[in-house]
Amino acid sequence: AVVSTQSTGAWEKIKTNELKKASDKNIWAEYCSSPLDMKLIDFDTLEEMFAQPEKKVAEKPAEQKKKGPVLVSLLDPKSSLGVNLVTKNLRMPFDEIASAIATCDMDHLNNDQINGLLKIMPESTDVEAIQNYQGDPALLGEAEKFYATLIQVPEYTLRLNCMKFGYEFRPMSEDLGRRIKDTLDAGHAILNSSELKELMHILLVFGNFINTGGFAGNAVGF
Repeated sequence: AVVSTQSTGAWEKIKTNELKKASDKNIWAEYCSSPLDMKLIDFDTLEEMFAQPEKKVAEKPAEQKKKGPVLVSLLDPKSSLGVNLVTKNLRMPFDEIASAIATCDMDHLNNDQINGLLKIMPESTDVEAIQNYQGDPALLGEAEKFYATLIQVPEYTLRLNCMKFGYEFRPMSEDLGRRIKDTLDAGHAILNSSELKELMHILLVFGNFINTGGFAGNAVGF
């Protein structure tokens, strides 16, 4: 295809209504009242002088889009998105993830990764859909492929929870140890405090005084 264009002139156009509002004493008002004879202008010569070179526009051949295989989606879009986000962050092949879960390999999966995997564990309906699929496994979506690999591991959720407990046991036991020590220290401080013993003795005397003659009076302690 050939595109022919012509040079243009740059000016600020005066609109008709603006000219009517202006004074009659201006060159454009005079022109409107006495227009120029158009025969005085050789428009053909002007067109040749200001014509721009013709540009040839290359016609692009029609692209033939190659249709790839249609992937099979067995999960709902929200679940599929969550699975893809977690597995991409792991940056490990699916079989390596499954192997690490099967062997409870805490060198390959840290606590954050384990928590992420626990959030995307398949529901029973997802497992059933994967197991009932009879088509080509290569046509499954990425999330479906991960589930298909994961469900080959016996008790995968239990194994992940055991790994999670392994990571969290030491911090939990250390925190519990500190709490037990604080409780024992508080008990020893109470037993060995002479000021507290004196205060308790005063309270006992005061209580027996106000309870004189009653059932709660004459107590040896409280």
